[in-house]
Amino acid sequence: ITFPIPLADKPNKVALEKDWVSVATISTLSTTPGYPFVTLKSLSDGPENNGTGVPYLYMTDLDLSGKDLLKNNKVTIMSSLAETDYCRSKTWDPQDPRCGKVIISGKYVKIPKSSPEYDFGKNALFEKHPSMRYWPSEHGFYVAKIDIEQVVVLDHFGGAAFVPADKYFHPDAMQYLNPFFFYEVSLITLDDAHD
Repeated sequence: ITFPIPLADKPNKVALEKDWVSVATISTLSTTPGYPFVTLKSLSDGPENNGTGVPYLYMTDLDLSGKDLLKNNKVTIMSSLAETDYCRSKTWDPQDPRCGKVIISGKYVKIPKSSPEYDFGKNALFEKHPSMRYWPSEHGFYVAKIDIEQVVVLDHFGGAAFVPADKYFHPDAMQYLNPFFFYEVSLITLDDAHD
């Protein structure tokens, strides 16, 4: 998935292309009902060099998080530059705010098999993760996506920033914004929330 992340030493953006994310759901396990629960999932947002920004997942209802999402389709995913050599090359700890993180929250949606988007997502996933083609058919794998409601970026000291969906889906527009854009958006968003 391609995430727009403005970094302190790159004031406009940097593309973070990952093939996996941490996925947080609300647990349905009998031992921890209602607790946050995290798994790792492979994903794709489109064909190579043509990402859409929409996170597509290849899921089964037999999976722990798949069971959670049947009961509550609210989900959060996270990707970080700590997954690359970038932060290590700067000698930044993964928890250092400058080691960029993108946290996306939204609704988990099963895509109907009859939809052209289903084939698009499946082809994108299989291109990035060829072994998925051979996963057991009896497990009922299907293509799902996250309908994005909130994007949070943490890439600097001073707190996280909230990115409007239109800026997430059209990151090229960000090159015309000043480096403090995300901070300003965060303040506007927080002020609006208190009105």
